[in-house]
Formats: sequence, structure tokens, C-alpha cells
Amino acid sequence: MTVLSIVTGEAIRTFKGHSDSVDSVAFSFAGRRILSSGIAAIKLWDVATGEEIRTIEDRDYCRIAFSPNGCLALSQTIYGTNKLWDVATGEAIRTFKRDFVCVSFSPDNRLALSGTMDEVIDIWDVATGKEIRTLKGHPDVTTVTFSPDGCMALSGSWDRTIRLWNITTGEELRIFKGHTSPVISVVFSPDGRLVLSGSRDKSIRLWNVATGKEIVRVYSFDNDEWITMTPEGYYTASKNAEQFIRFRIGNEIHGIEKYRLKYHQPDIVRKALRHL
Repeated sequence: MTVLSIVTGEAIRTFKGHSDSVDSVAFSFAGRRILSSGIAAIKLWDVATGEEIRTIEDRDYCRIAFSPNGCLALSQTIYGTNKLWDVATGEAIRTFKRDFVCVSFSPDNRLALSGTMDEVIDIWDVATGKEIRTLKGHPDVTTVTFSPDGCMALSGSWDRTIRLWNITTGEELRIFKGHTSPVISVVFSPDGRLVLSGSRDKSIRLWNVATGKEIVRVYSFDNDEWITMTPEGYYTASKNAEQFIRFRIGNEIHGIEKYRLKYHQPDIVRKALRHL
């Protein structure tokens, strides 16, 4: 497991201790601790030193979530045994009876979201372990998260959509459509106005929460090549990335040469981002 600099892209520190693959990682809110989960262990790490602080349990876990206050962790396992942990002691506080595939804490640490494969997202009271509400209608959910104010939630799914929910009423507020493969990650901007989503279609997409419209999508390639494109097809790109752009006209696929003058419009892309 490696921590990278988002400024330089260089490796800052490597954490060694897992005996097999690492399937999920989560920073504490303050950034001083990391939780990692994989085959045979959940581990807590010190970011500054790279040292392992403790192994929480010797089981097969798939997903892990840190509470915003850094005191609690939620884990989900391939065996359906999902638990709430005290990070300081490594002790299990509660076992959740329902099987879920993704988890997230609310900003105030009071609630937890859990996504399932059967069109149900559960909202839990962390203190009591009781289910207080369900959000129904999104099948095969892969990722969930709360909005910064804790009033809304997002879910991403194998059905290639993202859905916005009202936490209090359970109402589905909006569907974000555009990804061409399963959505595997969603997150709100700090002010709650924007959403970033990652998908197996190899794109990261930026959305307007109020309208549900896609603002731009970003594709990255080997050798640091990238393309940023609007939904209308206008784009800006790194020096050698245009080789990856193709246009479909009917059943025919064309390279960028015939369309570059019309669609290579960095100013239009910058304008879309500037008006956020």
C-alpha cells in the first residue's frame, strides 16, 4: 500500500504488513491514520511513520470506512459479517445483521449508510445499531456517501447511474446518467454543489448537483496523458492524448483529424469549469 503526493504524483511512503491483496483504504479525517482492509486483516497505520499500530481482526474484509471523528470504523466482509469497531481499542462494538457491500458515515458520526445488491440502501443509527430508514429503488449499489451537511446521500451502481437521495424523507431526488459502465466511486465537493464519480468506463465525471447535468469528464492514460471533455464533445488534452480520441458517425469510427478544428476548444472547457 502506497501513499502518493497529489501535487507531484510521487510515492511518499509505502506501508507493508498485509499478507495478501489490499481491497479498501480510508484516511482518518485529520489525515494522521489510515485503515486498510484485505484478505486476513484490517490494519491501522500511522501516516507519518508508516508503522502499523494494530491489526483489528483476522478475517476477510472487502470495504472499510473511518468515522469523521476518527474514533469508529465500519467494515464489510465477503461473508456478510459487518461490524462497527472502536479504533482506539480494536474491539468490535456491534455486528450488523444485514448484508451490505458498501458503507459510509454521516459527517456528524451519528448515522451510517449501507448499500446492498437488492435495491435497498439502509440508514443506521450508529449509537444503537437500529435501522431508521431505507432508500429503495437503486439496484446493485456499489458505493454510497453523505453530503457535507448530512441531509442528502449519493449512491452509485452497476446500472451505470448515480442517484441523489433526501435522507430525512427517503425520497429519490435526482438520477445522474452518462457513465457507460458501472459506477464504483462517488463523492461530494466540500460545499455540496458538485459531485465527482469514477467508473469502470475509465472516466471521472463532474456533475452539477442542482441540475443533475454533467459538466466535464476526464480520461487519463499511461505516460501522464489526459483528456478533459464536455458532454458536447469539446475538449482539451495533453500533447499526445489526441491519439486516443475517436468519433463514431453511424457505424463508422473516425480519428480526430477531420474534427479537431471544431472540437478542440480549450476555452469552452475552461469556461465550463470557471462557472462552477
